[in-house]
Amino acid sequence: MVGTCAKKVVEYGGLLKRMLRKMSSQLNNPPFNYTIHPRPLHGNGSRMHSLIALYF
Repeated sequence: MVGTCAKKVVEYGGLLKRMLRKMSSQLNNPPFNYTIHPRPLHGNGSRMHSLIALYF
């Protein structure tokens, strides 16, 4: 179970990196910040939901 969770975190990180790189390229490298807000899904701490907020 722990190995599966770690693998998902690595995949999520790679996806976030690709997404931010593509957005930066398409928008001519604007300055921006981002925040990741992790939250429990449906009030249950066993599953998490994340919201990524971008600030330009």
